[in-house]
Amino acid sequence: MSMQYNEVNPSQQNGNIFHERERELSSSLFASIKPICIEINKIASLPPSVFKLQAEYLVKPLDQLVSELHKHREVALKSITLDEYFISANLADYIFFPVSNLLKQNDLHTSVIIDVLDILSFLLDCCWRVQRNSKLSEQLYPVILFLCDSHALTGDTLSIASESINFKSAVSRSLKSLILSLPFGFLTETPKGYILFGSTFALILELISSITKTTGDEDITLLGNAFESLQSLINMSSPQNMSRILPGVTSSLIKFFINSSSLHYQVVCNVIDTLKSALIKVFEDHTMEFDVQNITEAPSSLTDLNDLMTISDKKTEITTELDEKVIVNGNQEFTRSPSWLKATRKQLKVSLTIFFKTLFTSQKFSSKIKYKRQVQDSVLDMANKTIAKCFFTLFEDIVPLLLDSCALLLSFISYDEVSVSSMSAEDNIIEEVAQKIIGCLPSRAFKKESAFNLQNLLTYKLNDILHNKLPSSILSIEDEKMNTIVVSIKFHFVLIKLVSAGQDSSSDVTLNSAQKLAQVLVECIKDAIFHNQKTKKKSTFKDHVFPKSNSASLVDDEQSRNVYDNIKLPGYINASRIGNTSSRKRLEQGHSNMNNALLVKSTFSLHDLDTVQTSELAFFDKSFTKFFERKLQSLLFFVSQLISNKEEVVEFLINHSMDIHNEDKESKILKSGLSLWISSLFMTRDVSVIESSQKFNIDDFLDLDSVPQNEGFLEVDPRDDQSIVHLILDFSQDLLDEIGGFGGSSIMTSRDDLRTANINEISYAIALHSIGLSSRFFSLSEFESSVMIDYLYPLIEGLTLTSQPLAQLSAAVSLKEIADLHYGGSLQKLIASNSDYLIDSLSIRLSTACYLHPNIPSILYVILKISGIQLLKSNHLHGILQQLFVMLDSYHGYVSLVEGCFLVLTEVVKCIKAEYLHQTSSTKLLIGDGGKKAQKGLGKEASSIQDVLDILDASEKIKDPFNQLDSGEKMAFKKRENRPFVEQVEDSDDEDVETDENPEEPQEKESNNWTCHIPYDIYMISQRIFNYAFQLISLPSNKLRILIMKNVTETYPILVQNYALCMPCISQNWHHISYIISEFTKEKDVGNSNNASTESFVSETFKFLTDVINADAESGELFLSRKFIELWEQIQKLGLVTANHSSNVGTLEKASAMTRSVLPYNLKNVTLRNSINAFLICGLDAYGLSIPDRVVYDIVKFCRQLGVEKETKQSRRISNILVSIKNMYIEF
Repeated sequence: MSMQYNEVNPSQQNGNIFHERERELSSSLFASIKPICIEINKIASLPPSVFKLQAEYLVKPLDQLVSELHKHREVALKSITLDEYFISANLADYIFFPVSNLLKQNDLHTSVIIDVLDILSFLLDCCWRVQRNSKLSEQLYPVILFLCDSHALTGDTLSIASESINFKSAVSRSLKSLILSLPFGFLTETPKGYILFGSTFALILELISSITKTTGDEDITLLGNAFESLQSLINMSSPQNMSRILPGVTSSLIKFFINSSSLHYQVVCNVIDTLKSALIKVFEDHTMEFDVQNITEAPSSLTDLNDLMTISDKKTEITTELDEKVIVNGNQEFTRSPSWLKATRKQLKVSLTIFFKTLFTSQKFSSKIKYKRQVQDSVLDMANKTIAKCFFTLFEDIVPLLLDSCALLLSFISYDEVSVSSMSAEDNIIEEVAQKIIGCLPSRAFKKESAFNLQNLLTYKLNDILHNKLPSSILSIEDEKMNTIVVSIKFHFVLIKLVSAGQDSSSDVTLNSAQKLAQVLVECIKDAIFHNQKTKKKSTFKDHVFPKSNSASLVDDEQSRNVYDNIKLPGYINASRIGNTSSRKRLEQGHSNMNNALLVKSTFSLHDLDTVQTSELAFFDKSFTKFFERKLQSLLFFVSQLISNKEEVVEFLINHSMDIHNEDKESKILKSGLSLWISSLFMTRDVSVIESSQKFNIDDFLDLDSVPQNEGFLEVDPRDDQSIVHLILDFSQDLLDEIGGFGGSSIMTSRDDLRTANINEISYAIALHSIGLSSRFFSLSEFESSVMIDYLYPLIEGLTLTSQPLAQLSAAVSLKEIADLHYGGSLQKLIASNSDYLIDSLSIRLSTACYLHPNIPSILYVILKISGIQLLKSNHLHGILQQLFVMLDSYHGYVSLVEGCFLVLTEVVKCIKAEYLHQTSSTKLLIGDGGKKAQKGLGKEASSIQDVLDILDASEKIKDPFNQLDSGEKMAFKKRENRPFVEQVEDSDDEDVETDENPEEPQEKESNNWTCHIPYDIYMISQRIFNYAFQLISLPSNKLRILIMKNVTETYPILVQNYALCMPCISQNWHHISYIISEFTKEKDVGNSNNASTESFVSETFKFLTDVINADAESGELFLSRKFIELWEQIQKLGLVTANHSSNVGTLEKASAMTRSVLPYNLKNVTLRNSINAFLICGLDAYGLSIPDRVVYDIVKFCRQLGVEKETKQSRRISNILVSIKNMYIEF
């Protein structure tokens, strides 16, 4: 068989260089293959009968020939490119000659056919591709098809699917080489081309369908060659020819895609690219002549009516009717008729829907879509180019589907992106893809009067998503589904914005869509919260932000006792599990409310408040995941950036919420909260915006010279948003008032109560958060004067809502945002700059009975924790403390209120100590008249003659200041006429106005002569706190008494800084201390449930007395030696029983063990014994020789019987006495 072709002179194409390279390559290749070709030709030229016997000897030389051809090309490609590798036509003829003889033989073995196909593929690539002509193609094309599959040209069932992978690879290579070497127009202009075109398509599709899994590089290469051949055929074919086979092509490709178990991402890209090429070839706009006619067809059947997809949702009606149709002119081929176009589009929509559904939802392709950029680019390129080139022909069915595929792809790319406060990477990608699609559309797509107006299509699609898909996604609470819907809505909003740009109705379209979005979200989130609340344990604020406190409660008497109806139960009965469950819940809830101040103290942390992040705030965590909520926030923020008149959306939402009258209170509150949440997000903007507005300079924007004289200025307010923000703030305040004070907390006894509390907490938290977001719209001065004056107090109050952790966290986030924006991140500056507003709000609530609540002290406590000593220094707090003292006088019967007040007073004392006592160790105490010399000798051990003389001298000077009270001697402090003893230092709150206006001369004089390093006013506040503590020390609650005694202990180090004023305070309150000790020494009922708390209280009392003794010793005056002995006489009444000194006791350890075993019940508490021991030993060290030896001996013996003497540092005198006591035990 001789091949005929028209040789083209290479020199005309590539010059002498090309000709010389071709000659060299041909010469070297000829030298290596000549003997092999001769051997092959000898066997191939044999008669058929003889050839059949010698065929087995043909395999080896054919393999050698193929190997030499590939080897020669590989060596040459090291110095030249593949496009430069060509051999001469004569050499190609020489190689083909033995092959042509082989083709005359019958029943060639498969291995022989594989080699023949590879040889032909080489010749096509390296020679005949350059010298294309129709005659060569007409001869070679049928031969190669026959070698690939003998049924390829007969119309019978193809058999290539059953062949080996090597054979299929050879077929794919040869078909690719053949198709790439075909001359232009061969398949469309020659008679044989129409037949060969269909046969080749069928063969390649069959070849592709036979590969169901790509297990290696060979499969990937095979499919790559096959798809490249398909795309080449599509590009060379005519639209008419391609339209005939389009249904079969798309069905085969999609079937292969769906049925394959695993495909390499490159194969997935090949499938997508091939479908794109087929669609563009058949439906490209400029290849189809059509007329657009204004036709409004009435639906002829229920099916047609359903196709219009008229959706009615309450008052919103959406229609999808398109007024104009695509009509193809009648002079077109039959295969391209209007009926064909309509039917093919419908069928194609079904096929592509299945394809994209498999691509995006099947687990085997999800990873490729998400992580392979090549697959993503292929999908976007298919949608972009198909919409651009086939916009009019595929407008009704395929364009919406391709837009949805882009949205799905974007949702996969952005599934992990949850940025809310700024335009995220997800949003940038969405805008980029939308701009590419819109940028290549024909101008007719933007004309409002056109039937192919994309804006109408997008608006319908967006409405369909909002009313049909978004509600189901929210109710499903599935993160992935929600992410897909959110991205789709964003994508459609951007497309509408881009399409409608420049049109008069552009703002109306986006505004209406934004209002629908907001309205749908309010309804859907409300339904989801009502129906999808998670039944999980209610968290606390410290679970959200603050770490768990290691400090125990002041008194754990609820857990330490096992009492029911004041009856102590045995250990095997748990009293907490007895009784009605709901009653117990009420008790626990009430207990939580009463002790809110203690909870605030245990959970509040300035460090965690400074580091709280907005990302920690999730309003709907009981109904949705945090990712779910972040996506909703991202959607609202994104849409708000696209619309210019977003204030209309806010007004629409707020007005709609105010007009709700026919719903129950729960629904109304929740819908109001959701409307406020959406409104706040719509108005949210970056911090940089307000920073730039604060630097606004009108001179930078005025250009008076460029303004015509006959034109006036447009009044432009750079802060138009502020009016809307004020509307939001007013709505927030209304919502806070409607919910009620302190987050609407109430006793919860049922599931409905829990739901109500949850709804109130969500809305309350949203209202607080909106206050923080409003800070971005005001300068500092405007924000303080128009916002902080009314809304700072609710934010501070929110920090104390321990039973509403979401509201507490929201308040913390809002305060942190305000501080970061306007106060350099300092909450202390925030409080200091707005202290007037806070103090006024607190003053009103403290002075008005209807506002009193146990939570008010918690608010003041938080303010003190944040501001520290600054409020005291600025005198802002003095009036509040006066009102606090009045409240203590008036409402001291309310234990929870008094507890909160003393937490505040204790915090005041701590602030004073932190400010003024950091150098206490180097500060000398002010004694009496200020001129006395410290008497260091008295009570100290003598180690020299001089020490003895000092002791004798000091003993002559010792005085008891308490004797002055009886002897009438001049006192160190002045007693005012007609005043109670407790009010000698500072005026009482309930004094007459006349008295306050005319302060007494001694006090003024004392203030003017003040020499203590602590300011006079602050010292007087500390003194008054100290005195008030002792006034209330007799209240029945041991928990409160412990708190008060802790306050006394904290305050005393401040008072001793002026010892002359401290001693009168001790004197006037000593009877309280004496009473406490005497009451405790009385015999106790062993079964009394209050014993544990009483012991804790007495232990705190002895700790305070120890501090008093230490301060007295440090002063050197030793005023309290007689009082110490009096207390010891009361302590003796505890009645320790002396151990039975049996002769069997031979060691000190045994004696000590026996002594401890006979302790009275009052002293079983180890902490109490330690505090008593510390007090007694401290007294002995302080007053030393002023205490008689017999008393010292009894005290030391008592301390030893307590069993704690090893834990105390002992003086020489005490050690000597202790040794003598031990010796007595040993002698016995």
